[in-house]
Amino acid sequence: MIKTDIEAIVNKFKSKSNPDDRYTSFDYCYNYFRITNNLTQDIEKSCLVLGFYLASWGMFRGSSFLLKKSVKHFEPTIRFISTLDKSVWKIDVDNYDVNNIQIIIKIYQKIKKLLILNGNRDLTLITKILLGVFGFIPAFDRLSAQTYTTDFVTGQKTIINYPKAKIIDMYGFTSGQ
Repeated sequence: MIKTDIEAIVNKFKSKSNPDDRYTSFDYCYNYFRITNNLTQDIEKSCLVLGFYLASWGMFRGSSFLLKKSVKHFEPTIRFISTLDKSVWKIDVDNYDVNNIQIIIKIYQKIKKLLILNGNRDLTLITKILLGVFGFIPAFDRLSAQTYTTDFVTGQKTIINYPKAKIIDMYGFTSGQ
């Protein structure tokens, strides 16, 4: 893999992230959880934001156990996320250290315990949540510094950069198509 390949593929992904495109559902989810100070004040909205993001990325299709659940199923997860310190949103690949890795693992395990019932598969679902809510998966510094989320109300680009994790996700998703 060479850098020009990464930039070309990420740019291909970005070209499909207009305000009403599916790919932009990440932006709306990530922005919401990053800037909302009280996620439980309108818990229904918080559940809906997470649920729609997951649905747009295929987490409700096929034999997913989520097909049998309502958005209310996300309430314990939202309540847990609301207890986390906002500094958690600063964790990204360039500051993965023993402490931050432990924080990510604890969050993964807690969300898995709250959301996954009866031994259902968890890896894809929980990592999608960690990506959409926190941006916890590695990516590339320069590309993420040049890629901004889209504001729901205006449809314009914000000053919020994509986390490095989302850039990696964009590359993997687009190159796998």
